[in-house]
Amino acid sequence: IDPWVDIAYYKEFKRSLITRSIDSHFEKSVMKNARAIVFVTETMKKVYEKKYDFINNKSHVLYWGYSEEEFEKTLVNKLAREYKQIVHSGNIFSFQNPVKFWRQVKKEIENGNPIRIKFIGTVDPEIKGNISELGLDDYTEYTGFISYNDMLKTICEADILLVCATEPRHVPGKLFEYLRTGNPIIAFGDNNAEVKRILEESNAGMMFSYKDSGEEFLRNFQTFKSDPAFVTKFDREKIASELGKILSNL
Repeated sequence: IDPWVDIAYYKEFKRSLITRSIDSHFEKSVMKNARAIVFVTETMKKVYEKKYDFINNKSHVLYWGYSEEEFEKTLVNKLAREYKQIVHSGNIFSFQNPVKFWRQVKKEIENGNPIRIKFIGTVDPEIKGNISELGLDDYTEYTGFISYNDMLKTICEADILLVCATEPRHVPGKLFEYLRTGNPIIAFGDNNAEVKRILEESNAGMMFSYKDSGEEFLRNFQTFKSDPAFVTKFDREKIASELGKILSNL
């Protein structure tokens, strides 16, 4: 699911040489002894295959996907609003902070383009601080954690969906639920070719560096809508079927 020895969370966490050595030993041992290895991103699979060439013939990728069954149970009531609502679902950390995007949102509001931001889940204090400094508190809502069904309802009713990738190997699980809604998606992440490719192939939205403002997307967001034929391959029923095939072949 996540990198073992060099996960992004370790950026600001000093680890001893002994700790890293023990982690590396066990990582290699697991890779060597596994009959099959399943990664949740193509980029992660490539990184590990380069690191351990002996896993090339037993590696697979199964994306997180979304549950069509859950979406079919979700009652959506997309009412006309006087503003555009940007929704971010899930945890967002300080190293996922698109500072220039918040500034662009502020600029849009000042120019008469009504926008509101809604966060579902935990939001890093640094991000809350940036939003407050820009005077966006009155335009921002923090719901905290809500039920899964309410989360699906909220992202379905959003005008724009925001996703922030951690690093190049990271494809956020929420991206697939976002794709299923059909709503325009703006993504931020440095050198994340995989998320960019998925957005472009599905016509769901655009990806930017954390140094970018996302202005181009906000000008044209209504032109984006994910292609259902592309998105259905991420239905978890199909992904579970692929996992079944991997298990059957062991």
